[in-house]
Amino acid sequence: MKPAMLDTDILSEFLRGNSKVIAKVDEHLKEYGYISLSIITYYEILKDFYTKTQENN
Repeated sequence: MKPAMLDTDILSEFLRGNSKVIAKVDEHLKEYGYISLSIITYYEILKDFYTKTQENN
């Protein structure tokens, strides 16, 4: 397996609990010990969390 960067769609599936994605991320972590995200993915995930938090208030 080559080192990889998670995009927003894959990270979203991971956070939703998609077992296939979780297995792949786990495999990657066992080999490399970290996952990589772009700053854009980081921002999009934070924005979604912030939006959902605001909707619940």
